[in-house]
Amino acid sequence: MTSLNDPREASLQPHNDDATSQYVTRLAAELMARGLATTTRVGHMVTARNRALDPPADDQRARLLSPGLIQPVVCGPHADTGEIWWFWVWSGLTPDDPPEYEPLCPAEEIRTAARRIAAVLAVMPSPGRS
Repeated sequence: MTSLNDPREASLQPHNDDATSQYVTRLAAELMARGLATTTRVGHMVTARNRALDPPADDQRARLLSPGLIQPVVCGPHADTGEIWWFWVWSGLTPDDPPEYEPLCPAEEIRTAARRIAAVLAVMPSPGRS
């Protein structure tokens, strides 16, 4: 994983073009079809949310301590190939650290990206419970 401080990853800055915007729209739709809520930002980022574990709306403390199950991904050129890819976005180790980016899959592989994101956000029943 690398951060935006790594010059190889400068390409993960907002990459707005028609193709990227279309990938964002298609991924958001595929994630919604899998039951996840989505938001998009700046034409290159999709944030997926599994609302099953959202804190209660009336519990302000819980909402501050746990934002729920969310996973952002960003679409941009891969540093090694220049091809457009999806990247996982992970928080830095401390609040002052920049985010880290990990390659997920080529951008045109919408179903692969959606399947992997949905797996990360899946809520599995505890053993012995249904």
